[in-house]
Amino acid sequence: MRKFSLRNIYERLNEMPMAAMVASLVVGILFSDVVDVAVWLWVVLVFMAAAAAVCVKEWREVVGLFAIFCFGAGVYDASRPSLPPYDEHCRVVLDFTSESVVGERYCSSSAEVLSGDGVERGVRLRIYSPPAVRFEEGERVEAMLCIRRFDYARGDFGRLMYHRGYLGSAFLGREQIIGYQPRRTTSLHTLAIDRLRAMMPEGEARAVTLAMGVGERSEIGAATYAAYSRTGASHLLAVSGLHVGILFMLINLLVWPLALLRHGNAIGTAVVIGALWLYVFVCGGSPSAVRAAAMFSVMQLCLSAVRGYVSGNVLCATAFVMLVVNPDLLFDLSFRMSFAAVAGIIFWGVPLMRSVHIPYRLPRALCNMLAIGWVASLWVMPLVSHTFGVVSLVGVVLGPLVILSANLLLLATLLSLLLPRPLAGLTAQVAEWMAALQNEIIHRAADVGGAYVEYAASEQTMWIAYGVYVAITIFLWGFRRDNTSVFHKNS
Repeated sequence: MRKFSLRNIYERLNEMPMAAMVASLVVGILFSDVVDVAVWLWVVLVFMAAAAAVCVKEWREVVGLFAIFCFGAGVYDASRPSLPPYDEHCRVVLDFTSESVVGERYCSSSAEVLSGDGVERGVRLRIYSPPAVRFEEGERVEAMLCIRRFDYARGDFGRLMYHRGYLGSAFLGREQIIGYQPRRTTSLHTLAIDRLRAMMPEGEARAVTLAMGVGERSEIGAATYAAYSRTGASHLLAVSGLHVGILFMLINLLVWPLALLRHGNAIGTAVVIGALWLYVFVCGGSPSAVRAAAMFSVMQLCLSAVRGYVSGNVLCATAFVMLVVNPDLLFDLSFRMSFAAVAGIIFWGVPLMRSVHIPYRLPRALCNMLAIGWVASLWVMPLVSHTFGVVSLVGVVLGPLVILSANLLLLATLLSLLLPRPLAGLTAQVAEWMAALQNEIIHRAADVGGAYVEYAASEQTMWIAYGVYVAITIFLWGFRRDNTSVFHKNS
């Protein structure tokens, strides 16, 4: 191993300019979330910092990062919607964005305001209704509602809902409905959900298949959520970088013969990128799926150009663009977990895989899967502890096994959506078997004594943990210099 050198760290950081930029943007968003400053002041500071960066050469990088900090704070403040009139009856038109989830005493769903008395268009609400009154995604309802503010006394629930774009909740009974329009258009997301539901019986296996395959989590029960959280596998229930990465590899395996044709690389690249974004639409455009598709699209372009690049820089650039478009993603759990898992795989998983030299392909692939599963579980552990109040000990061992089952489950689900009905029925049954097997493993692991520790890390503790991860990563860069990435190709 090479001796420690600060020059190695300096050169590695120079290859990742987007890391400092996205860090400045994140700090700006977090600062603006705590301190209320007028948007116009942030605009003035951005222009002043940009002018100073042009005039002052010695401190140009520092001033430029300050400008990004102010830009992030300003974008976050400007994206804040106006609060609706609380505790007053108002007439609104709602567009339901999710189907009703049936609970013991009521149903819950999400809706977006299309128009209303004193309510800004685009405001999102949590709608609660009696068990007999249920709604489906895409339905429109005109009703008289009394919007209530979230109860901030319930821990961080109100703050969490605010960051997700929900500004209040309302109870909607049958007598409050004035007008109703059934779902007019059918999206790829709803078509995929309906197709899988028609081929699979209702149950826990179907619920997990819908969640992992097309991002529909409305059927997952509390017991399943708890078991996956205790085993550190909760990130599997949201379509993320793992799912999009599996599709990325499968499509590349299918299109590689196109390289033999004239302009075959360009055609193959278009097919791969098109398939990735088609899958995003099938999954309903979840933030984690969009982030992963954007990153793998850039990776595919780099592969097509036969040029090396730094995966970490691509990840940070993708996060930067997504946070500028929607700053609230910084507080979204699926975005955080997906970003953390991919970052861990890039900075720890890939070097770990390269450090183990196995001559045979199958054992090497299994070893690589073990490394990826272990690292991904380790990097999402602080988030799981902060969000769900548990630290999974068995998850570090169980991670590689459930990632293998996730590969097979996702493949069977995608084939069920693509193949004609007779063959699709067979692959759907395979997906159901894999989901049932995975659920059995998860539940049994969650019931093992000492499988998890009930510990809810504070937000400060969570950030300290990731600060330690970053410090370890930077320190290791000083010992080893690697100019290639997992997708690097030499010209």
